[in-house]
Parts: sequence; C-alpha cells; structure tokens
Amino acid sequence: MKEILKEKRYDILFLIIVSFFPIYKNALSSISIILFSLVTVGTFIYLKRKIVKENYKYILILSGFYLYSIISLLYTSDIKEGVKELQTSVPILLFPIILLLFGGNIAKKHFKYISLSYLTACTIQGIYIISQFYKYNLFRSISEAQFYNLPFRNLIFKLDYMKFHPSYLSLWFLFAVIIALHFLYKNFKSLKFYHILLLLISVGVLTFVSVASSAKISIIAFLLAMLYFLFSLLKSWKIKFVSIVVFIGLAITGIYKIPFLKSRFIDEIKATKFEPPVGDFHNSVNIRFGIMNCATAVFSNNWLFGVGIGDAQKELNNCYTKFDTNVYTDSTYNTHNNYFHYAVITGIFGLLLFIIALIFQYRLAFSNHNVLFACFLIMVSVSFFVENVLVRNHGVVFYAFFSTLFIKLIQNEGKI
Repeated sequence: MKEILKEKRYDILFLIIVSFFPIYKNALSSISIILFSLVTVGTFIYLKRKIVKENYKYILILSGFYLYSIISLLYTSDIKEGVKELQTSVPILLFPIILLLFGGNIAKKHFKYISLSYLTACTIQGIYIISQFYKYNLFRSISEAQFYNLPFRNLIFKLDYMKFHPSYLSLWFLFAVIIALHFLYKNFKSLKFYHILLLLISVGVLTFVSVASSAKISIIAFLLAMLYFLFSLLKSWKIKFVSIVVFIGLAITGIYKIPFLKSRFIDEIKATKFEPPVGDFHNSVNIRFGIMNCATAVFSNNWLFGVGIGDAQKELNNCYTKFDTNVYTDSTYNTHNNYFHYAVITGIFGLLLFIIALIFQYRLAFSNHNVLFACFLIMVSVSFFVENVLVRNHGVVFYAFFSTLFIKLIQNEGKI
C-alpha cells in the first residue's frame, strides 16, 4: 500500500476503496464509485495523459447492450420505470469509460491489493453474517434444514445491517474463495504461516456462509469455475485427473450429506413437477418454469426490438395471470434470467449485443491464459441463466467492476 501512495496512484487507492463494496450499503457504494471516477478523471487531466482510441471499441463492445437499452426508451410506455433500471445499471457503462479511457496502468501489484481488499471485505461481511447466525441460535437448526425451511437462508434475506439476496451474496463470496485459492497457489512458497492461516480462515468463512445460504446456481457456477481452475493451473495430467475426481467426489458428497445442500439440490427437485405452479404449491423450481414460459411468450411476440426497458415487468405480469396460482401476484417476478431479460426488453439485437460482450471477454481471458478472469466469467455467465444479476446494484457493481478491471489488467500485463 505504501508504494501506491509513493507512486501517487490515487486512482488505484480509490479503486481499492471501491473494492470494499461487499460491506457497503447501496448509497455508500455509489459514493465510492463517484469519488473514484472524479479522482481518476482529475488525475488524467493533471498528468495530461492521452486517450487510447482503440478503447472506444472496447467500451462499445462491453456496454453495447446497455446503450441499446437506453435506445429502447424511445418505444417503451413506462419511461419512469425504464430510467430507474438504467440508473441502477449505470456502472456497466461507467466503469469501462473511467478505467479504459481515463485510468492509468493497472499492474499485477495493483491488482493484488485490489483483489485482496475485496477478499477482506467479503470475509468481514461473512464474519458478521456468522455472528448473526449465532445471535439467533441458528446453529441448533443445522440438522433440521428442509427446502421449505432454511433458517440460515431466510435470515440472510432480512439481516439488520444490509439485506441480501443469497444468490448475489454467494456469488461474491465464492468468487472471493477462488481469489484466495489462486493467491495461495501462486504465492505459497513466499507466504508466511500467518498469511496462509488467514487466507484459509477466509476460505472457510466464505464457504460456510455460501453453503448455509443454499444458493443453488452460485454453488453450481462455483463448482464449474473450480473445475476449470484445477484443470488450468495444475500441470501434470495425473495430478489434474486425481484432483478433479477428488473435487467432484467431495462436491457430490457435500450435496448429499450437508442438510442445506441436500434440501435444495435433492429434496426440492424430487418434490417438484417441472411445470408452472398450481394453487399454493410453489417453490423456487416450479416458479421459474412459469417465468420461463412467460418470458418466452413475451419475447416471441416482440422478438425484433423487444418491449422496451420500461415495459418488461408489465408484460410479464399480464402473462402470469394465466396461471392458476396467486404466487405471481403476491410477489413481483422478473425474468430471473439475464439473457431473457435483454431479449424481452431489446429483442434479438440487444440479446446478441449482450452475448457478444461475454464472448469478447471469454476470448480475452482464454487467449491471455488469465485463469481468474475466466473463472469470473464462468461464474457470472452461469448465474445469468437463473438470476437477473444486472438489474440489482449488488450484481451490477460486482460484474462491471471485475469485468473492466480484468480487461484493463490484460491490456497492461496479460495473464496473471
């Protein structure tokens, strides 16, 4: 940290401040991003840096789907709702503009501070959540977990300090676990014992909270990312094979033996018909079948340009009335799928722009052998299938921050 101050890299310092977003409430997260933007632009002007024109292309590729969403305001009827969503998603455009146009070089040493600060913030948040589990005596309920009664998961929805959706929380935490494991793998010989111990404690805390939150898709995304992680970093084919087999064995054992996971991965699926809910019987699985049914119908009727960013929810709600259940009127359900979301609001063109942005990032990650970036992309792109990650502040900041950070790092350093 001293060398950052010595170099007068105040833009990196404020980027580190932004990286603590897992412990910020939405307002504080926004303030940190604004301060970072102002400091970075100010530094750019003061040092008389020049804009790299090629980065305009990168910004258009990364944020094209967001820009197209802005255009969809021209044909949406509920402009107020559309503007509200666009405001939440501003980091998708802001981070590429600030970092790629005005930001200074980001070296490996800078990334180390930023990523470990993020890991620290996640660990602090994880310790706080575990303290709340203890406060409400939930550890007595571990063996009693059922898919319709998950006390740890339920508490996360209504924490005193900051309410989380478990899927977003687990996405943060499990990517932080990969950061910690990657750092351990790359620096094990040079680390002191207490550094290793602290990293392992962080991994334990974050893994426990993620398992307790029982977010299926985040856990699946993590397992897939870890398979890639092991395959990419381990050099010997024999070690790769043994490690992957052991990892898969542990994952399957955990799903069957850990009550939180068994209730969500096994019991809930066994008890559910793969069709939209009827009456009062509903859960996270069959609700999504109804959502998928309606998202497909709305897209089919508006496949070229979509319904516009302000009208998506209204169109879905109109479709939900055909189901013989009150579940869709008791709560508001968006597409729960980011691919469907952009297909519904911007049609085939917006969906293609979204997919192109992901393909572009995958190509950069794989061609530069950047394992962490690839793991991040695997986790978010898998999560996009069952969650609208990019319509909530918690998901938008996470995606936009790391997506742009990795690209900026690759421009300067290549693989890490």
